[in-house]
Amino acid sequence: MTGNTVEPRILGYLARRLADLIDILPADPAAIDLATAADHVARLSYDTERATAWINTALNSAIPVPLPQREAIEQLTDAMIPMADAQQALTRALAHVAYGYRTAAIPGVGHSHLRADETTSRIIAADFYARARGHLAKATADLRRGPRPALRIPAPHAAPASAPRTGPRR
Repeated sequence: MTGNTVEPRILGYLARRLADLIDILPADPAAIDLATAADHVARLSYDTERATAWINTALNSAIPVPLPQREAIEQLTDAMIPMADAQQALTRALAHVAYGYRTAAIPGVGHSHLRADETTSRIIAADFYARARGHLAKATADLRRGPRPALRIPAPHAAPASAPRTGPRR
């Protein structure tokens, strides 16, 4: 980023970071543990925080933002919606893993009939991981799409002033 702009290269950088995160998210419930779930939440939170800082820097400057950078900001904000959805899914996965971890770690704590055991908690967490992967894939696609074509508003058709009128006058 230079000056007050969100450049297209930033979008590519963030898209690569999100694609890397998709690649490391576990699909197998047995591979989900508390430490890595917390790390995944923190990593996505960091990326979202940086994206927000880029937008803030661009919009809070006294220098006008040129059109290409405005388009990049729009792309970035479009991608932040599925990023927030992915953050929520990863946080919910973390909550399920943490519950299973807590019940396994504290002796004498029985399993509640309202909560699942550790294995079921991991299965539920894996479902939230799958949702997060889908949201991150959408965000990555939003970041990699080309700029939207400019709206073309046709000029109004004006009748020539010297052309004779045809048809009856009313």
